[in-house]
Amino acid sequence: MPRGSLAGLLPQMSALYNVMSSSRITPQPVITSSFCTDPRSLFSITISCSDKADDTGYRHITGISMQNQYLGGVIDEEVAQLTYLESLDLSNNKLYGAIPASLGNLSQLKFLDLSSNLLTGSVPPSLGNLKNLANLYLIRNLLDGTIPPSLGELSNLEYLWLTGNRLSGEIPGELGNLSKLLNLDLEDNELIGKLPPELGNLSNLENLWLESNNLTGELPTEYVQLKQMFAFTVGGNYLEGPIPAYIASWDNLTRLHLLGNNFEGKLPDEIFRMQSLRFVSDLRNTGFYFPKSTKLTNIYSLVLRNCSIMGEIPSDIGNWSSLQNLFLTSNMLSGKIPDWINKTVIVSGDFPENASEYETFSDQTIINVTLSHTFFLNLLIDLTACVAATSHPINRTSLYQIGNEGCYGKKLKQRSESRHGGISTIATAAHDNHFVLIILFHADSLFINAGGEETIVNGNHYDADNTTSNTLYVSSEKHWASICTGYFVAVTTNRSDYVRNITCGVSVPEAPLYAKARLCPQSLSYYGFCLRKGNYNVTLHFVEIIFSKDEDHSSTGKRVFDVYIQGNRVLKDFNIKRKAGGPDKIWTENFIANVKNDHLLEIHLFWAGKGSIYNHPALNGPLISAISVSPNFKVGGLSKVEIIGIVIAAVSALLLLLAFIGTMIWLRDRELRVANIEIRGKFYCLKQVKDATGNFTRKNEIGKGQFGIVYKAELPDKNIVAVKKLSKTLKFKLIGTEVYAFKQKNLRHENIVELLAISSTDDLNLIIYEYMERGSLEQVLFAPESATGQADTNKADVYSYGILLLEIVSGKSNSKHEQNQETTFLLNTARICQKRKRLLDLVDPILPSNCRKQALQILDLAMECISPSHNLRPTMSDVVNKLTETENQVKEMIQMGDSAAAEGGGDV
Repeated sequence: MPRGSLAGLLPQMSALYNVMSSSRITPQPVITSSFCTDPRSLFSITISCSDKADDTGYRHITGISMQNQYLGGVIDEEVAQLTYLESLDLSNNKLYGAIPASLGNLSQLKFLDLSSNLLTGSVPPSLGNLKNLANLYLIRNLLDGTIPPSLGELSNLEYLWLTGNRLSGEIPGELGNLSKLLNLDLEDNELIGKLPPELGNLSNLENLWLESNNLTGELPTEYVQLKQMFAFTVGGNYLEGPIPAYIASWDNLTRLHLLGNNFEGKLPDEIFRMQSLRFVSDLRNTGFYFPKSTKLTNIYSLVLRNCSIMGEIPSDIGNWSSLQNLFLTSNMLSGKIPDWINKTVIVSGDFPENASEYETFSDQTIINVTLSHTFFLNLLIDLTACVAATSHPINRTSLYQIGNEGCYGKKLKQRSESRHGGISTIATAAHDNHFVLIILFHADSLFINAGGEETIVNGNHYDADNTTSNTLYVSSEKHWASICTGYFVAVTTNRSDYVRNITCGVSVPEAPLYAKARLCPQSLSYYGFCLRKGNYNVTLHFVEIIFSKDEDHSSTGKRVFDVYIQGNRVLKDFNIKRKAGGPDKIWTENFIANVKNDHLLEIHLFWAGKGSIYNHPALNGPLISAISVSPNFKVGGLSKVEIIGIVIAAVSALLLLLAFIGTMIWLRDRELRVANIEIRGKFYCLKQVKDATGNFTRKNEIGKGQFGIVYKAELPDKNIVAVKKLSKTLKFKLIGTEVYAFKQKNLRHENIVELLAISSTDDLNLIIYEYMERGSLEQVLFAPESATGQADTNKADVYSYGILLLEIVSGKSNSKHEQNQETTFLLNTARICQKRKRLLDLVDPILPSNCRKQALQILDLAMECISPSHNLRPTMSDVVNKLTETENQVKEMIQMGDSAAAEGGGDV
């Protein structure tokens, strides 16, 4: 099926209805057969028809499948004329506009799929008239408004999918009347209010998907009746209260998503004995101990982050044979990871003094165990002095390698000394009995281009933060570090996903800060080290560049996270799009942060599970474009040590720059000596050509044009050529291609200078021509206004053209720009001849005698053009008109001559 418009296709369907409704099968079977028996008859669209004719002898269309056809346009109202339609599938197209209310007239419809289009407007209440409807799919559109309570009248409905739209309002309690409903999917919308207790009447319900909305309140006690439940997902909302124990009575439950809510209390022990359960995702603010016995024998993923879990990890987790992922970050666990992982690591608390008692951790462990944010922070602070000497990103494995080398534990000795002059930290680190002294100076500002390259904006130097490492990165030279932990719930990602590019640029002076952004699945922290004590202005720069497009439905996604500065939550449930008024729009937040004696600034962005989870492209988590930190106090002068360091650095930089320039000149000169160019069968290096122009000296300039300057060049063998040096801003490829094609045609003409060669290097583009000893045509054209000091007029060219006409007709040349004897003779002779009425004396003798009349006309015209007063000269349009009249006379004369020759049988 070619890409096209549904608006143009559906009328064909209705026309098909008219044809089939007015034609019996027997008289005209060909028409109905082409649509009803051959599913390929209308490209790749599948048309289904009733198997048998009805009592009146007619067959009717019962099904239309047009998915994945790249169809645009709107859904035509006339599709409702296909009243026998039982199935309509228009999914995965580019349809826009509203869903026609007339679809509610398709009383026989059992299956309706309009998913993955760009439909807007509300869900028509008239769809509640479709009493036979069993499947309603409106997934991934741009629908808004409320869910019509009339959908509760669809007594035969089994599947209701409204995922990934912009539906708002409360969930209608009338949906509890859908006694046959098996699947209710309302996730990734803007629904509010409490969960309706009426949904507890859905005794056949197997899957309830309500994630990523704005639902509040407690889980209704009526839901205890949902005994057939396989999946219960309410993550990314604002639900509260205890987690009910009745969940454990749902014997078939395999998937339980509770993340991102505000539940309180413990996770009931009974849930840890549900043998069918395969996936548990995130709780918050609960606080409990693992039960003594567990039987989650079929579980493959257990995610219990930020749940305030206390105590040790149970040893019998090792008996969960299906377990693939175990995430226990941001808890209060103690002790060691059990022996069944065959590794030992601390997951919270202070980093131990005796590091040798703890084994290292490997990313290659079969079970994926995620370390807590606290562990990384403590390790980072202890390793600051040591890793500051490295310039490459530090990943988890290399951290432990550094640890094994003695950067922490018994061998690491760190002390802080407050010294006048700005030195903040003196650290000594032992490496195989060798001690390294590291001195870190105080800093009073911090600018980070999160996800982007190094840049300068508003005079501030922003450090690059474009590493694709998803754990720990330390910038040794800039005194800051970043930590990213967690994982994306719904997708498998690669390193490139942690740095995202903007797809629709912003037009502001700070645009370089928003070209890219740093993304992290759960916890993203930036640490500024060695900052002076005092208050700082902290500006966080945001723009939503991922959940931004209507075309891929990502614009319906919500990014919600919290922001902490110095351990205090300063933003809760922060939504970039909501604050900025849409995607691809800039938003900044400003705060005051106090740096104390530890000289440490912490900016922590944390995804608590709210907002979108599975919405395309499923890249939830904190997103930030830049960080600006400036002092809110007067900064003192530099110390002697700092001044000496700056002077040494400046001198070193200057010497390096001079060395670099000298090297580049040498390399450039070498390039010119190597590159050769052929001119008239001889080869010269480009340096010889350049030297022949006097290194393009001004005294050798012989012309200047739009594309560059022309120089006279005398080659080593005394051969003289004209060299045009093209402007660097000129797109040489385009000009060069045309010139090369011109040269290849070997065009030669006495009035066109010969093109000898072309040459192009990175910054030197040359075109070499034949040298014209007597100058160019522009030197021949002489303007009297300039000679007499008068202002130039638009008649100056007319005067020059008059001289040119005299030269053509007389055969005499005016070869000098200044008025020489020949020019004076020609002009004086012309005026004398005109006065004596003997202009024909000027005509070149080689002209045929039968052209003398026309030659006289041209001479008269030339004399008008060279009138000393510009007011008496004709305009160029007058000149063209008179020359055209003369040309026509010549043509008539030639035609008459041809006719005479034909009549006389000979030549004229």
